[in-house]
Amino acid sequence: VLAFEERFGPAHEARVVLRLLLTDRAGDALLEREVTARAPLADDEPTTLAVAMGTALEAAAREVAELAVAPR
Repeated sequence: VLAFEERFGPAHEARVVLRLLLTDRAGDALLEREVTARAPLADDEPTTLAVAMGTALEAAAREVAELAVAPR
């Protein structure tokens, strides 16, 4: 996890950044990627932030999973 944060500008949003590194048994990189996901925040309520962080994390994790199983 490179970032798990609330951002205030230019847009008020939750942002999650994940780094994916997939290696073979020898340790050679097969896939290296950085994935960023965002979710907008409509207000300043803590529950809104928690839901947006969950939404962004789910989107980032889904993208990482899709990249990991994609044919190379």
